[in-house]
Formats: sequence, C-alpha cells, structure tokens
Amino acid sequence: MQIRISLPIIVAGTIAILLSGCTAASKKARLTDRAEKFFKAGEYDNAKIEYLNVIKIDQADANAYARIGAMWVEEGVPLRAGAFLIKALELAPNDIASRFNLTRVYLSLGRMSDARKEAMTVLEKAPGNGEALVALVDTSYTSEEISAAEEELAKFPQKDSAYYHLAAAGIAVKKSDLSAAEAALQRAIAADSNFAGAHSALAALYLARKDKEKAGLELEKAAKLAKVRSPETIKFAQFKVQNGAPDEAKAFLANVTKQAPDFLPAWPILGRIAVSPGGKLDCEGRNEEGGGFDRESGPYLPWKPCYKICFGSPVREDE
Repeated sequence: MQIRISLPIIVAGTIAILLSGCTAASKKARLTDRAEKFFKAGEYDNAKIEYLNVIKIDQADANAYARIGAMWVEEGVPLRAGAFLIKALELAPNDIASRFNLTRVYLSLGRMSDARKEAMTVLEKAPGNGEALVALVDTSYTSEEISAAEEELAKFPQKDSAYYHLAAAGIAVKKSDLSAAEAALQRAIAADSNFAGAHSALAALYLARKDKEKAGLELEKAAKLAKVRSPETIKFAQFKVQNGAPDEAKAFLANVTKQAPDFLPAWPILGRIAVSPGGKLDCEGRNEEGGGFDRESGPYLPWKPCYKICFGSPVREDE
C-alpha cells in the first residue's frame, strides 16, 4: 500500500523547520547582543546570565565561554574561570585573550609550570604580547628558565614599551640586582606613566628595601590607575591594613565594592577588618569571612587573596 503525502504538508513541514532554525539564530543574536552590552558596561552578573543562555542555544559558541571565563578572572575567582577558558580554547585555539586569561588563572592558583607554558604559547602566537612576557619572567625560577626568559626578552619587538622594561626589571630581581630593577621600572614608568603594573612593582621593590613611605605612594598610584577589579586594589588595601590604617582600607574597599560588588577578594579583607583587633588579616588559618590560604592544606576557596597579600606571590606547586 502506498502512503500519499500531500504537497502542502511537505511544504508546511519544510517551512516549520526553516522557521525554527531562524528563530534559534535570531534568539541567539539577541541574547549575544544583550550579553555584550552588559559585559562592556561591567554588569558581569547580568552578562553571565545572557552568555549562559547563548550556550544553551549553541554549545559551540567560543565567545560566550571566553567572556564568562574572562569575567570570573576579573572577579578574582580563578577556579570557576578555568573551566570556561579551557572550553573556549578547545573551540578556538588561537584566542590569545583567553589563553592569557588562562595564564592568569594558573598564576593565581600557584600552578607556575602551567602558567609558564601558556605564556610561552601566547608569545609564540603573538610575539609582541607584553603581558605574556612579564608572566613568563614571573614564572621563571631555575637558571635555565631565567635564561630562556632572557632570550624571549631579547626577541621582544617593542623594546621601548613599558612591558619590556617591566620584564627587564623582573629579570634583574631574579638576579638580585635591585638597582638595575629600579632603573628598569623607572624606564617603564617613563614609557607609560599610567601603567599600574610598573607602579605596583616599584612599590614591591621599595618594600624589599623597607621604605614604606615610597611603597605606599606607589601602591596608591597603582590602585588609582588600575581597574576596580584588580590585584593593585587588593595590595593597596592590605598595605593600609598592615600599616595601621584599617579605617582607610575599609573606606577604600567600601568604594570598590560599591562599584564592583562582585569583586570577591575585597570582601574577606572587609570582614577581617570588622572582626579583628587592628584589622589584621590572619593568613595562617581559615576564617569564616572567606578567602585565605592554609600553608599546610593549600587553597580552600576559589581564590587566594590572603596568601598573595601577606606573602607577596602565590606558591609554586613544589613549595
């Protein structure tokens, strides 16, 4: 027996399929547009919701994964950022921004060998990426690693850039030549007086020399120049706490959290100021306010501002 299907039914079915595809595509376009507007406005919670809705429609949208990962990085939550960035790179291996954000994730978690590998990959694909050059220097510890970083520094095409001089300062520090490091940092600031990273590094150098007055001035400059969600913000606040000015730190962080309530590393410091005499931050033990690093068991929350604040930089995997 032959089954007859009328032409109108076939046409109607075809139109329905086409309209369904068009509807999904148009919906994704609308969601992406809204997400991008929220992202550019710094409204990260709303942006994440919209990008997640995009992923529900298209699980191969690399940009949505990249954006969500980037926002988690900015908010100081590297463990959440990592999964999205890895997926973004799986879909778009040449995405330099996501690869460097993954470098930042590994740096935050103390996974220095992984951070170094990602920084090297960024430099292979983008030889003029100054942030990757600085990250490579920061993750160089052995004499072989430092020599390799020096080779990358020599190959760097923009030798008049602030990033070049900051990386050169890092090499000098690795060789315990603080005078050369300071000279390189001054050149970095001369190349770009608004470069927060150079002011922050100069503050660290002054702290190594126990010159708290100069360090404080540089940390303040760095905090003012950096984005609200930044390590420079946290370093300046903690400097104030550790040097007897918790009320100033509290006022500063209150303004930060007003602008960016999703910037998680700021909240543990505010909590500690509220409950601890003198506002001291206990970096040795766990605390109910959140944040921190236990030297024995390692990280126990999705970020480690406490360790980085009190001891200067993340530990390596083998420390």
